[in-house]
Amino acid sequence: MPHAARAARGAGVDGVEVHAANGYLPHQFLSPATDHRTDAYGGDPLARVRFVTEVADAVGKAIGADRVGIRVSPGINLHGALEEEPHETAGTYQALVDQLSAPGLAYLHTIGDPGEPLVKDLLDRFTGSTLVNTGWEPVTDPATATELTGPGRADVIAVGRPFIADPDLVTRWRNGRPLGNADPATIYGGDPRGYTDHPRYDQPGHAAPVS
Repeated sequence: MPHAARAARGAGVDGVEVHAANGYLPHQFLSPATDHRTDAYGGDPLARVRFVTEVADAVGKAIGADRVGIRVSPGINLHGALEEEPHETAGTYQALVDQLSAPGLAYLHTIGDPGEPLVKDLLDRFTGSTLVNTGWEPVTDPATATELTGPGRADVIAVGRPFIADPDLVTRWRNGRPLGNADPATIYGGDPRGYTDHPRYDQPGHAAPVS
């Protein structure tokens, strides 16, 4: 991961995000359902967070901690990385966030209801900037984004599918223009469809798709 982070910086990327959510490898160490190790990386919450904190530290040392964020999804239960016991889940993520605050990472990115007690606690615990993603339903709209980034809330709202549908989403939101619809058949499709063929308001002669 440090090598990938250095390569990304070399390609001109401002920073990287460690994806410790949604069942990916780092998340598999956090989940008691997937981490069955009996060494220093498994067992109690402090041991299960060790891999993720070491990865974040290594990436931070490679490119600077202030250019590294981390994404977590406490209790989302995807792809077999189950976290079904609330007390244990809370202990795991509280230990993780407390340790991640020390290296001075750029931000903590959570997925799930920002008003849920554990998520709110994690956002409050983290000493850096905070990003929130509300999950899958409902799709984030301008009113929700404004509410979630108000005083005492997150610093940034992460938006996914609306940006896939409309690369000029900020302009559309700012000016109250209609939105297009993301075509699920083209998401992660491996070719330009659904990524570079969207009509834009700033392209003469193109009409925006209306949802």
